[in-house]
Amino acid sequence: MDVEMAQDFAASKTNAIIFKKMNSTAPQVTVSFRPTTAAASATNPEYRGEGIVFEYTPMSGNVGDLAVASVSIKAAADYSTSYSLARITT
Repeated sequence: MDVEMAQDFAASKTNAIIFKKMNSTAPQVTVSFRPTTAAASATNPEYRGEGIVFEYTPMSGNVGDLAVASVSIKAAADYSTSYSLARITT
């Protein structure tokens, strides 16, 4: 799974979390996302999965643009398969 997100260099935000995982002996992360920020439901499903941070580009773009971070996450169970997600609804 490849993800692009707004970068945040504050403590305990995007850069700190991902960089720490990339440089740890336990690089596994839990990924969850849903279409909107509303609570998970049948019409706003949440997906979750476990993965390993495989590649991280902390910043890209032009001067004056929003800082965008890119991260590539591979399935934790098997690096050769595509990312496996479970649909979670509450």
